[in-house]
Amino acid sequence: MGTRRFTVERWVEEDPYPRAELSMLPELEWSEALAPLRAEAEAVVRRVIARLGEPQSDAGVELSDDPVAAVWQLAAIAPLGEYDRYTLLRSTSMGGLLRQLIDLTLEAEELWAAEGGL
Repeated sequence: MGTRRFTVERWVEEDPYPRAELSMLPELEWSEALAPLRAEAEAVVRRVIARLGEPQSDAGVELSDDPVAAVWQLAAIAPLGEYDRYTLLRSTSMGGLLRQLIDLTLEAEELWAAEGGL
């Protein structure tokens, strides 16, 4: 389990395991100006989770008081596929992460609705 975000700069010779040269990505910084966007993201994620109606849903999970941790928690519980989760991990700003979280969750909701899942 990782504790910091990174990007692979170059894969190097595998001996005996895959190895790479990495660059650490900067931590995303919180600004109170993002509070309305975070509230929107939380509302969208919780609404879509609730619409899925899964018995073990994360719709009622309590989020951290730390706004940065809470945003990452929202990203973790959002009903997204692995590719979308990796997209969120590559975010370069907290605002960008929140906007992508909202957009990807809404896209997922549309797909499920189109497939008759919602």
